[in-house]
Amino acid sequence: MSGIFSFGPMPIFRFDSHEIAPPGFAPHSHNSYELIFILEGNGEISMEDRRYAFAPYDLIITRPAIHHYIELDTSGGYARYNCLITPEHPLSGIVQRISSRREVIHCGESPLIIESFARLGRYQRECDEAVFSDLLNALLCEILYSVQMADKSLLLTPEHHSPIIERALEYIGDNLFTIKEVDEIASALFLAKNYFSRIFKAAMKISPMRYVTTKRLLCAQQLLRRGEKPTAVHLRCGFSTYPAFYKRYVEYFGYAPSEERPQRMRADAARL
Repeated sequence: MSGIFSFGPMPIFRFDSHEIAPPGFAPHSHNSYELIFILEGNGEISMEDRRYAFAPYDLIITRPAIHHYIELDTSGGYARYNCLITPEHPLSGIVQRISSRREVIHCGESPLIIESFARLGRYQRECDEAVFSDLLNALLCEILYSVQMADKSLLLTPEHHSPIIERALEYIGDNLFTIKEVDEIASALFLAKNYFSRIFKAAMKISPMRYVTTKRLLCAQQLLRRGEKPTAVHLRCGFSTYPAFYKRYVEYFGYAPSEERPQRMRADAARL
């Protein structure tokens, strides 16, 4: 049974808690919007070339295909609420209207957002799935509009890894489907291949070509979810052969390209 406000794949909402914080969460990206509301613990999140320090009552928003990872202070506990929203869900339209600069918001001065997450946690424990679906959609809508209207003084300012990473990501974005090897990126930046690879991996926790491949796979997933055929998508997304595309797709997502559906969002959640 679905709630009266069901709009396709229901957002995934969950509570995550550790008495002792783990070192962090591995680098990853996905085609869902993600909200991370910090309840306990301190750390840093890197999103592409940007790094933010966060603390309790900070709300982190990551957007589709944004490469990110979290590093935590392991001297204490860690707890958070986490929510994934597919681009197909109507709530994604509200997220899209939120400025891309609103990536980390300190909600200590915004009790409405804090209370909304607390209510969601309580409703998830106490309500059946259909009722919780309605409440989840309603309260997420309220949270997103509160973020959109939050005073600019509540926005955290990022540090940037380095101008090298910024320029590399710009070059990759402009040439995503034609890059053949890491030498091309290094040459465009007038850097030695080994030096560039070392700098990139230190900042991004992933090799340059693996980053490129991941971006291509996420683009392919979006096209497949719109109904395009895998045999056509692999060429559009920069894979020279279909077997190579198929192998990489299964390795990253855990299922074949022909099995792609919007409902696969739960596979995204399993990798977080």
